[in-house]
Amino acid sequence: GIDEGGLRKELFQLLIEALFTGGYGLFVWNEEVRCFWFSRDSLAQEGAADYLLVGLVVGLAIHNGIILDLKVPTLLFSQVLGEPSASLESLKQVDPELARGLAQLLFSQVL
Repeated sequence: GIDEGGLRKELFQLLIEALFTGGYGLFVWNEEVRCFWFSRDSLAQEGAADYLLVGLVVGLAIHNGIILDLKVPTLLFSQVLGEPSASLESLKQVDPELARGLAQLLFSQVL
């Protein structure tokens, strides 16, 4: 039969959902900003091969013209493009609670 992208899109979307929300522990969901970010636990456990797999799946989807529903902050895309993004504003996209705490610490030392 003719695929027209439906089956391929579903395959990639299921793979991405499994990698992001499965028991791999690579990403954590932040409800406040409604996106995924890298898990601190998996970064400490040398999960480079697992992240390589995520990159390969996303790369294959892009190569095949599949648009995925990736719920990641724009900071990640800035990092991939090599744009400078180390700021308190960029931290708010990933961990607003930490950004608020750092801002309070910064402003309390200024006063």
